[in-house]
Amino acid sequence: TDDDLKQYYEAHKGEYVEDAQVRAICIALTDEDLAQETLKAIKDGKDIIEAAKELSEKGNLTGPGSNKNDPGNTGFFPRAASARWQSFIDAIFAQEIGEMTQEVFEIDVNDQTYYLLFRKEEDKPERQQAFEEVKDKIERVVEREKKRSRITEWVQEISSKGQLKTYPDRIPAPPPEAENKSDESK
Repeated sequence: TDDDLKQYYEAHKGEYVEDAQVRAICIALTDEDLAQETLKAIKDGKDIIEAAKELSEKGNLTGPGSNKNDPGNTGFFPRAASARWQSFIDAIFAQEIGEMTQEVFEIDVNDQTYYLLFRKEEDKPERQQAFEEVKDKIERVVEREKKRSRITEWVQEISSKGQLKTYPDRIPAPPPEAENKSDESK
């Protein structure tokens, strides 16, 4: 019932919190000289979005913001988006909206050095998802829990009526994982 779903939601509200997210315009390059040259052009008045479009047309963008359809736009992402890019992510989260990097931001990811220029565009704070937004998810969870509960009750009822006895101590233990792996390698 809706009451069951709402009770579950209230009891598990913490599971339905949408993480804070940010969106940025980012120019990610693998050529440090080109990154410095681009930063100088932006400081001299060139728009970072225009710079991203031009670099994309030349095939120079890579990494965050390298979307061909919307060059420079990272889209929204949470703080936990990628451990490898964490210092970049932390830097964007620390910025104010509209704030631009003043120096080329250098980061090493998977044996590749990237040189980044970025500006924070939007910020979505953490928010509690409304019941209506998560109702379908909750319904599946509550249905599974209720089915498990009914099955357990049924098994207990059948066991008590039939005076069935179980001997869990006689169920053999599964073999250790190490033995399974050595058998598979043969």
